[in-house]
Amino acid sequence: MTSYVSDPYSYADDDAYDDDDDDGMIIPTHDDRYDYDYASSSDDGTKASSSSSSSDTDDSARRAKKNRIERERELERSSPEALKLLYLMYMYTSDDDDGVVWGDPTSSSTTTTSKKSRRASPCWFRQLPILVLIYEGIVRGVFDYDYAPQAVSVYGGARIYLNISEEGRDDLDDLRELDMLKALKVTSEQYNHATLLKITTKGVEFVKRVMANNVLTAGMRKAVDS
Repeated sequence: MTSYVSDPYSYADDDAYDDDDDDGMIIPTHDDRYDYDYASSSDDGTKASSSSSSSDTDDSARRAKKNRIERERELERSSPEALKLLYLMYMYTSDDDDGVVWGDPTSSSTTTTSKKSRRASPCWFRQLPILVLIYEGIVRGVFDYDYAPQAVSVYGGARIYLNISEEGRDDLDDLRELDMLKALKVTSEQYNHATLLKITTKGVEFVKRVMANNVLTAGMRKAVDS
């Protein structure tokens, strides 16, 4: 059965409306069942979705942690060159007093001395000088890397050929992925771009651990120190 009403809606179903109003107007009734079912369904769906998302996040975090631990163990077991490279970064860029820094280049007595007496602020090391030190370490027998001449950009935009070790560069990238080194991109007033590296707190703790366990031996450290 249908009833005619004088509003924009031409017809309405009597089962969904109540026409008992004193003015003779047809007023829609409210059925709580639909609101209840909708709310229950929506709440259950939200909870299920939230629980699933949280579970996926936890699983991803566990897998990432497990992968990181395995890579750290592999670094200890089979990457002595990367360990020496990390120790080099520890000596030049750590906040500990055990590290060293360059002396005043204008002084006739320029030497490497304790950070505690020469510098209070942490040091960032440009990546290009690190690659130069890696090459110097190769020719002196400290690092067992290959190298080849490559054209690189230096300060001022000039390009020159330098002996660069891709293996050394890869180890730097791996140490960054393991969160043992951090990078900082800088740009000069002449728009020359450079990447600066620094050892992280995690990297410092790792170096101290492998030194204590004699994985990073005294001989390896002495070779880098020389």
